[in-house]
Amino acid sequence: MRLSQTITSGITAAQAGAIINKFRLRQRRATLFFEDIIAQYVKECDEAGHYERMRAIGEKWFYVTLNTLVPEAMKRLPPDIFFNVFLKGVWYNMGCVTEFALKKEGNAVHVHLEGDPVSRIIGKNSLMVGCSEGILAVKFGRKVTCKKAVQTTSYCDYIFTITDEPFRVIPSKSKAEYDELNSMAPVSGFTLQDALKARIFVLKEDNRLFFRGRPIWYVENTFLHLFGNEGPLLSRVPKISKDFFESVLEPSSKDDERLKLLKTLLQVMGWGIVSIRARRGSIAVSIANPPYGFQTEKDNWVFLAKTVEGYLRTMGGYMLKGIIAKNKLLLLKYASE
Repeated sequence: MRLSQTITSGITAAQAGAIINKFRLRQRRATLFFEDIIAQYVKECDEAGHYERMRAIGEKWFYVTLNTLVPEAMKRLPPDIFFNVFLKGVWYNMGCVTEFALKKEGNAVHVHLEGDPVSRIIGKNSLMVGCSEGILAVKFGRKVTCKKAVQTTSYCDYIFTITDEPFRVIPSKSKAEYDELNSMAPVSGFTLQDALKARIFVLKEDNRLFFRGRPIWYVENTFLHLFGNEGPLLSRVPKISKDFFESVLEPSSKDDERLKLLKTLLQVMGWGIVSIRARRGSIAVSIANPPYGFQTEKDNWVFLAKTVEGYLRTMGGYMLKGIIAKNKLLLLKYASE
């Protein structure tokens, strides 16, 4: 089933400020994010020597997410069905892969992927290695190590070894707590469906969303909270973000037009109900019902806030001055230098 079909059928329930995915897993909050920004951040972290740190984030993200979302009965399915039918269908539906195949031979696991996020932009990267290790740990309950990784922008081939060491269980929020934090009453306003109709986003034949020719990742957002809490080089995010938005925004667009677009993007991408107040030398971005993650550590919107900072820097020298988060309300404060 393609993403366009899930939207029209209600499997992907989009409302103003939120996207709820109900496809084959327990219902969860989904978000959209700019794949180029994530890929460039991962690339810079890897090149700076933080490969293992980023790999561990990927492992933790997929473990806490899938271990909570996948019903126990599905975890007991034979590996061929669990991976090649169940998860492949989920990931294809989300536009995260164009091809996926897994073969288990004893304790060796061979994985072939095509069109997976991050790799399809930068090739070799740590995050997707860690994600694969986290997925396998959920299924097999043991520590998994990557013995070989061939990652290109066209395909990725991995060989993993399932060890005899039990996997160290990573705690996560309960599904009930996650649902309560992410619950919100329906609010009228511009939605993902409206953005597709207005051609702000384009859904292409390979089931992927694009914004002005650049890919949008349809994803559960826990990894951004993990980046905020555990990621290195967060000071690089505004520059990465600014470079990206300067490549896609209309050079002639005025500041008020850019602020309107920012509000629209954040809201239809599932980041909550957004309002923006601009005064001389300062901008405040208020987000009601932002998406919370599965990690047990404090929810952290630093990565999102620094991405917004990069966007605002296309309008001048704005700097992030504060983040206030309480009672399902997120306030991001920016001021000109």
